[in-house]
Amino acid sequence: MGLKEINIQLSYAGRGELILKDFLLPAIGESVHYDRVTSFYTVESLLAISQGIEALYQKQGRMRLIIGIHSVPAEFVEASLRREYLTKQIASVREEVKKGINSISDSLKKKRLATIAWMVEDQLLEIKAAAVNGDGIFHPKTLILSDDKDTLVAVGSPNETGSGLGGNFEQLMVATSWLARDAVKTQQDFFETLWNNKHEEADVLDITEDTAEMIKEALGKDYASLKSGVEVCHGSAEILSAASKMLANYFVSGDIPALYMHQERAVIDALSRWPVRVLFSDEVGLGKTFEVAATMNFLVKYCGIKRVVILTPKSVLKQWQDELFEHFHINAYLYNSSSKAYYDCFGKSIGIGTDNPLGKRAPGIVLMSAQFARGSGKNKDLFSQPGCVLPDLLILDEAHSARISKSIAGTSQKTRMYSMLESVVRKIPHLILATATPMQKEASEYHAILKLLGLPKIWQKPRNYTTSLKVIAIAETPDISDAASVAKLLLSTISSMKPDMSRLTKEETIAVEKIVDIKDTADQYELGKMVQNNWNILRPAFIKLHPAHLLTVRNTRRALSNVGYKFPTRNLIEESVTDSERVQLFYIKLDQYLTNDCFQVEQVLYPDQFRSIGFVRVSYQQRMASSLLSCKKSLERRYEKITKLKDKLDEHLKKFSTLGQSFGILSSSDDIELDDLLNIDFEGTDEIDCGDLDVVALRRSVGIETTALSSLLKEVDTLLKASGDLKIVRSIQIALRCLEKDDKVLLFSRYTDTVDALLHEFARIGANSKYAYGIYTGDKSIIVENGTETLCSKTEIKKFLFSGRMKVVFCSDAASEGLNLQAARVLINVDVPWTPARLEQRIGRIARLGQVSEKVDVYNVWYPNSIEARMYHRIQRRLEETNLAIGEFPEIVATEIRDAVIEDKDEDATGIAELKEIRNSVQRRALEELWSQTSAVTVTRRMRENLISLCNNIFPVRGKLLDGIIVQYEMPDGTIVDLTAKDGMQESISLTSIPWKFIDFTDSRIEILQDEHGKDIAFAIKDGGNQILIKHESITEFLLDKELSTSDELQGRPIMLPNSKNLDLSYSVDTELEKCPEFWALRRM
Repeated sequence: MGLKEINIQLSYAGRGELILKDFLLPAIGESVHYDRVTSFYTVESLLAISQGIEALYQKQGRMRLIIGIHSVPAEFVEASLRREYLTKQIASVREEVKKGINSISDSLKKKRLATIAWMVEDQLLEIKAAAVNGDGIFHPKTLILSDDKDTLVAVGSPNETGSGLGGNFEQLMVATSWLARDAVKTQQDFFETLWNNKHEEADVLDITEDTAEMIKEALGKDYASLKSGVEVCHGSAEILSAASKMLANYFVSGDIPALYMHQERAVIDALSRWPVRVLFSDEVGLGKTFEVAATMNFLVKYCGIKRVVILTPKSVLKQWQDELFEHFHINAYLYNSSSKAYYDCFGKSIGIGTDNPLGKRAPGIVLMSAQFARGSGKNKDLFSQPGCVLPDLLILDEAHSARISKSIAGTSQKTRMYSMLESVVRKIPHLILATATPMQKEASEYHAILKLLGLPKIWQKPRNYTTSLKVIAIAETPDISDAASVAKLLLSTISSMKPDMSRLTKEETIAVEKIVDIKDTADQYELGKMVQNNWNILRPAFIKLHPAHLLTVRNTRRALSNVGYKFPTRNLIEESVTDSERVQLFYIKLDQYLTNDCFQVEQVLYPDQFRSIGFVRVSYQQRMASSLLSCKKSLERRYEKITKLKDKLDEHLKKFSTLGQSFGILSSSDDIELDDLLNIDFEGTDEIDCGDLDVVALRRSVGIETTALSSLLKEVDTLLKASGDLKIVRSIQIALRCLEKDDKVLLFSRYTDTVDALLHEFARIGANSKYAYGIYTGDKSIIVENGTETLCSKTEIKKFLFSGRMKVVFCSDAASEGLNLQAARVLINVDVPWTPARLEQRIGRIARLGQVSEKVDVYNVWYPNSIEARMYHRIQRRLEETNLAIGEFPEIVATEIRDAVIEDKDEDATGIAELKEIRNSVQRRALEELWSQTSAVTVTRRMRENLISLCNNIFPVRGKLLDGIIVQYEMPDGTIVDLTAKDGMQESISLTSIPWKFIDFTDSRIEILQDEHGKDIAFAIKDGGNQILIKHESITEFLLDKELSTSDELQGRPIMLPNSKNLDLSYSVDTELEKCPEFWALRRM
């Protein structure tokens, strides 16, 4: 929600307590920033101000407070004298307030006052005192509340004495930024003028620390017990407060959103290594972004990480910033390369100017466009530029942009992103990469990513990595040479990475230990024979200890389905466009043009750019197969360029120095997506060496291509006029068929020209007046309703689709990353990219967690005998390689298409099936470890269910939502709080949820144990003179008065606590590392 979503009136009049309940508390609950001006510095005003700020504190929101003090006598003309007088007045008033606080016996009021001091301690609250110059008193009352997008202001009569916003009859006038922006700005300007002490009729002095100290002194020993309760717990509020700080309760602490079970497992796995260098590679739609953020948050909060750089595609930068703040309370700074400044969530800026954006002036946690950071053209990447200060942690989202792949010429080539990372990763301690598709085309790409994270030396050789894949892909025993290689690779892993061997079965452990025992005395043949003789046992051990498995955290749908997850079935449907012989004949001619005639001009102009020319040719093939309109537009653009060059030649120009700026490979980039240009190095193509130019050959090439283009353009025009674009027509027909069944539909194309063709056909048949629809192409985000176009954010597109106001969205591939649209049930692929990764990114927009339908339909519309057949052939082959290299990949191509394009079958389906089963069984066992031993639910789910039961026992239930999943509780101050025990929901209960700010009952049987640093770490029950250590989840059983048994006793390390010693990656960095953290160093009391 947000301020815009709550029911805000423009005027409130009545008893202050009702205004508090109906307006102020709900508004504070949706706000992240609160500015307030109040008239009197009294204990009553502080109590009034504290109403509702618990919610602000919980989400780490910020507040600025200006409090009125007696006026300053007019005779004090000089500023120094006025401030001296004001300081004395503040000291006098402060003593009166302290006396008032000392007289308070209500623990709830004490806690509200303590919250003010806590916010000051956490640098979330600043307080200033204001006084009028001369006669009169400081009497304005203003409230300014902001969420991440909108603002409201309120001015009125509450004096905030004992009855302020209480029993008195009061009035407030309200203005909002979405209805009265000028009125809001006026009050904001007024507040800023006061805050910065620039109002000529008032003096303002900072009293932040003074106020916090005064509250601490006045509350005395109660202050410490209210916040921590660390030494002896007197009540459940203190117990839960202590529990929320214990690392073993991280996932239910309230510091992070309520993760699903597989996400908890992923975070624990990622943190169970040192340094933390890991690839998050969950299948699309399983929430790896939250896994990355939760891991980062843990490292920052508990492991001393101070500088973090997050690189993401530009299209999802703002989404990252919003989600970090909304779900993790992290105010990350986003870099704007245009203004050369960082901006936080509230718009606060830090100018960088000409300095390196990653230099010493950069904030602690920054978000930046990955494309900007890696540089382009002759601009070097930011890490290699002067002034760069390397981060403690580097995060790269969509990490498949950093890869080494085979060029069309067959040579290995690095993307700019890869080259940048390769030069710095050993100097950066912690590295997190995230991509659902680390392998775009070949297994070697995945190997390259693993090298960035840090492979043992022997594993860095491509031949050894390939051998490892070969032997685990087949069930039969390897030959003696490969078996010896397995032994060497296994020994290298154990020696360098020191992996946790508990992941192996007893038989596997014994077999591995035998190889370790003879490694110093046996030759290669003997090692190989040992592997062969024990292959049935060693093969699963080799898979579990494979560096790719150790360095990658990957969840798959099949593994999660085995532990109770429900995912929609993918119904992959082939839609052949029949009766299209003329179109298919045209595409045959087009293919001949692209193969023989196209780009001859470039070969004359840029003879050294063969690789780039070949790459662009492939991109043209994809674009022209998308739709006839896309094909026509590309041909027209090409024809225009060729014609311009022909005109220059006809004029007998002797100098061609401007050609490189208006023609050639670089100028073809409007027909290629930006990401596809990562492999092309354009340096040196802006100028043409006229002395070496073969003008005769250039004239001949121009003539050949002009003739071919003229013929093709004429034919494509004829086809479009005769029957339209059959593929576009069929796609819209499918969409309408689904819309009539009340399904929500996404239509996907890689290219905006094809999206335009779809929109034209949608309008031609009148569907645009019947259905509201959305358009999302990256640079265009629009909602069309009743013929009116409205610019919007992608978040608003998502909301419209979820609400049902909109049933269809036309998308380019820009929507395949970062836009989750599981409200739709049908996806129509009008064209397909040539890699399984990109196609899965699309399907993952609807086939993901949160999809309520049991089945999703994915249509693939294609011409069977066209260039698209080659695309599907490539996709299926690459899919098979992906299954081998990184684990199971979901089906993305309809069976009919697969059977049509793939003639030869898998030669060793058994081996691959066994490999998948081994990998999935490892995931399954890891997930089952998170279960409570008393029931088949996770530890955190058990705690949440107990916390909900605790709420049921204490607070009145005022309603239920979503068939009882969400329960609505009334708090003592009248507010309604929505809570659930379910995972992955915004309303999921935690150890710091709002109810725990109100309860207060005592028990002396619980002791809090601490670690060697004095931090709360575990609970114990007193049993006579003994301490019985109990499981972290059992403390919630205790609060419910359930009888604890021996199964509740904690034996060894808590299962929800990472163990940084499980994997040693210190060999992968050259920089000095912080000491490996110990998260379980219990000190008995």
